[in-house]
Amino acid sequence: MNRIRLNLSKRISLLTMLIGILLIVVGILQVIPETGLLGYVWLVGAFGVTIFHGINVCTKSAAAFAYVDKLSRSRTKVRGLAK
Repeated sequence: MNRIRLNLSKRISLLTMLIGILLIVVGILQVIPETGLLGYVWLVGAFGVTIFHGINVCTKSAAAFAYVDKLSRSRTKVRGLAK
């Protein structure tokens, strides 16, 4: 059985990391003061997205978002999020 790692390209991860930074700034300046607890949930999600894609941009070994187990020539099993 062969395992294939699915990674996003560095360009896509860089774009997503920049969007994550923007979401963090918006969360701190606007969402937290207006919505309270929901703003903190927003901030945790924005940090998660930014850190995941930052790892992909800054390291040689990119963070995999899914694995594919190739069982044989005709069968392939997709495993969803990386574990």
